[in-house]
Amino acid sequence: MDKGVSIKLKKEFRTFIKDFARNRIISRTDLEKLSQPDACNLIVKYFKLNNDRYLELIKLQPNKNVQ
Repeated sequence: MDKGVSIKLKKEFRTFIKDFARNRIISRTDLEKLSQPDACNLIVKYFKLNNDRYLELIKLQPNKNVQ
């Protein structure tokens, strides 16, 4: 995402990113809270490194429960 571009995110996503950053501190992975863009970039990196999970995400149907 280019700097200066803003997008609207659902509250559920913002809460997820906030919890993700907090849990990385709790697990002592990070010493400081990640910014929202850095947290998002880390998630993108995860999927780039885990092709099977990425393919699962591609096939995920919107509005369906994931188990």
